[in-house]
Amino acid sequence: MILTVAPGISLGAGGQSASGVVPISATGNLTVYLRPVGPVVVDVTKPDGMTVSDEGMIRIVKSGVVVNFAPTLPDVRKFSTDLSTAVTDFTGSASVRVGGTPSFTLTPDYLLTSVPAAQAGKAWWADSASGKWYIVNADGTAQGFRAK
Repeated sequence: MILTVAPGISLGAGGQSASGVVPISATGNLTVYLRPVGPVVVDVTKPDGMTVSDEGMIRIVKSGVVVNFAPTLPDVRKFSTDLSTAVTDFTGSASVRVGGTPSFTLTPDYLLTSVPAAQAGKAWWADSASGKWYIVNADGTAQGFRAK
């Protein structure tokens, strides 16, 4: 019922998985994977609809029933297994492949950093002076990576 609020989306084949992942099919052969988070709330003051927060959380309201979802992987256990067998070392570095061959290695900074005012609102940025890429976390910190 909750998914009927947005035109063009429907519950994907197979329904909710045993680990709680909900595949959502949308027009254009797009499938996204969501995991319900937090309690289901009844709030009749909220209008029907779907919204996306700045943190990427999806809130769907239908007839006063409010459900929050977080984007996720289709199979978290498989991803964990695949990740444990990837091109990594004890520094946390990972080789990135473009076109099937190793192109560069990303080495993460050990400490998270604050997002500079000039980069506010961005999901990521590159700093040519330091040669690093930064990815912004949901909590407002950023993870730096050196590309080699």
